[in-house]
Amino acid sequence: MQKVSVEYFNGIGWKRLKTDTELSEMFAQPNNKKVTVSFTCPNDWEEGTVGANDGRMIRLCVLKADDCYLR
Repeated sequence: MQKVSVEYFNGIGWKRLKTDTELSEMFAQPNNKKVTVSFTCPNDWEEGTVGANDGRMIRLCVLKADDCYLR
């Protein structure tokens, strides 16, 4: 993956999460270094349910990936 978006659920839909450092290209690095994700919790961050799990949700959305349809 060359580019991702970090998003949170606000009760209605998904919004971009403003992180303390830029994370959109964290998987584009050729080495296996550790990445720390830090952010201030948004005021409109709501709980949701996925399957049997309740709580606040964050997702990584793939925006760009070369050859993503190749096996």
